Amino acid sequence: MQRILFVDDEPSVLQGLERALRPMREKWEMHFVDAGVAALDACTRHDFDVVVSDMRMPGMDGAQLLSEIKRLYPDTIRLILSGHSDSQMILQTLGATHQFLTKPCDPSTLQTAVERASALKNLLADIGAVIANDIGMTTNILKLVNSAFFGLTQPISSIERAVSFLGMGTITALVLGEGVFSEFDSQQMAADFDTRALWQHSMRAAALAKSIATHEKLDRMTIDDAFLAGVIHDIGKLVLATEMPAEYGEVIRRVGNQAAYSDAVERELMGATHAEAGRSGQT
Repeated sequence: MQRILFVDDEPSVLQGLERALRPMREKWEMHFVDAGVAALDACTRHDFDVVVSDMRMPGMDGAQLLSEIKRLYPDTIRLILSGHSDSQMILQTLGATHQFLTKPCDPSTLQTAVERASALKNLLADIGAVIANDIGMTTNILKLVNSAFFGLTQPISSIERAVSFLGMGTITALVLGEGVFSEFDSQQMAADFDTRALWQHSMRAAALAKSIATHEKLDRMTIDDAFLAGVIHDIGKLVLATEMPAEYGEVIRRVGNQAAYSDAVERELMGATHAEAGRSGQT
């Protein structure tokens, strides 16, 4: 049985939901509260599978509530049910909400939304189980999700929960990036080239790019693209270190830790920068 929390500051709306959803009592254990603070308090006493919140509420609004629930309980399904359908209000929920539903919402539509979101959650859990068999990928995902960029109050140790929190777009970018990095033979690279350090730098850049895109309330596809761009933004370094190992070894020797000045040295010794090499490798 699924445990679902409904949040709305209007008692009449909560009463209407309770009446309309009465036939679902055999499938759903339903709780109803009238404020965001009350919802967070309820979450400390019960493990909810789904939270359905109104958008505009005094004090903590729906977007703020679901953002906090995502941070504290990342594997909880989060839906917005609101009479306010303007684009600015919808943009506020991006990143924190799995689906936006407009009032009035009939019970069958709400039931379908909950069931679809639950099915996606189960799919992500299955994907997490597959990824768990790859120790390297599991380590990278857990490091990423527990990094400071996501601001979790408690670390995530389960790969299934990490996959659910990050979402399919981010996981796809991680798998793609790992695959690209693995295509390059480290034995053919410049002697002092550190592939592991480059991967860690790329993960930090990707997490920061995703954080900025989310803060700017960009759409989900753009947020995922920003993360992928961070993963592969220095891929040209792999190309140069593999194709021209002696020259790139000299680049490393000259530049040392002053990576900001590497472009000029790369162009001098190799005729192209790593950014240009990365672009040519993607065309």
